Amino acid sequence: MTHEQLETLTNEEARRPLTAGGTLKVFVTETGFTTAGPVDFLGSIGGTQSGSGPVIANFFADLGNIEFGETGQIGTTLSLAGSPFTAQTNGTVNTNSLYSLTEEIDLTMGGHSNTSFDAALAVPEPASLALLGTALAGLGFFGRRRKRA
Repeated sequence: MTHEQLETLTNEEARRPLTAGGTLKVFVTETGFTTAGPVDFLGSIGGTQSGSGPVIANFFADLGNIEFGETGQIGTTLSLAGSPFTAQTNGTVNTNSLYSLTEEIDLTMGGHSNTSFDAALAVPEPASLALLGTALAGLGFFGRRRKRA
């Protein structure tokens, strides 16, 4: 089922028991990111499941700033099985204008299966990096001053 089809999901379909299983696609998107230049991203997922089907995660940056845009994949496709599961992928995207980020998680499970997961696509913030740099410089200065005494 695609994200467009989720909008037309009827109550009857939502109550249908999944005795035969199937695949559920979960999409999460955010638009309006403005970080310019080469940006390093880290996509990660972890969780548990009672079924045996794979959990597949993909992460995308769309330079057209389109919701659910999947034009630029970040890193590699993560395909996980078993429980618990965890994996991460990273990639660099050269951004020069507004862009969007999308996570796509595919859950394939048999009937009466359960899963719980957390997925994240981390974007480093310049202020955080500046704070880390300042802290490291302060520690270096303090260590050097302490040696002289």
